[in-house]
Amino acid sequence: MCGIFGNFNFSLSKISKIKLEKLAETIRHRGPDAVGIETDKRASIGNVRLSIIDLSSASNQPIISKDNHIVLAQNGEIYNYIELRDELRKEGFSFETEGDTEILLKAYQAWGVNFIEKVNGMFAIAIHDRTKDI
Repeated sequence: MCGIFGNFNFSLSKISKIKLEKLAETIRHRGPDAVGIETDKRASIGNVRLSIIDLSSASNQPIISKDNHIVLAQNGEIYNYIELRDELRKEGFSFETEGDTEILLKAYQAWGVNFIEKVNGMFAIAIHDRTKDI
């Protein structure tokens, strides 16, 4: 199963890339297929990926919104991701992957933090919303 890691820095001093890479290395056994790290002055989110649903690199994490405002990584499985994708498509969203992580990003964009009430599965999610600095 994948692994997620990260930090949130109240002092606006960015964590070093070396420290983030060491964090990834400590859980690398959980996700041998890809490592991804997204960082800015406030937060870092990383993922070691075990590819299961969408095997393409398009589903590597963290996944970032097109406007670069939202960064999301998850570990687990979203059982109802197909139904959520259908619901989001009806609301005008389009998708670039076949994975369940992109569904979470778009659901957050559509419904805010209450999106979690619609999600069925076993998972952990890390979100950095740069517009809200949370």
